[in-house]
Amino acid sequence: MRLTKARQLLIQTNMTITEIALATGFSSSTQFSKQYRHIFGTRPSQARLGQTEP
Repeated sequence: MRLTKARQLLIQTNMTITEIALATGFSSSTQFSKQYRHIFGTRPSQARLGQTEP
């Protein structure tokens, strides 16, 4: 659920990735990014831009 909320924030807000990580209960942006990539298959910064992994 945290990652789903984080994905929503990435797409719908201008919050930084660090702000999103902390707002959704992750202890760091690194931890958040690793989990996000594991679940969604792309980095948060790429998701924000609407990109996918090659």
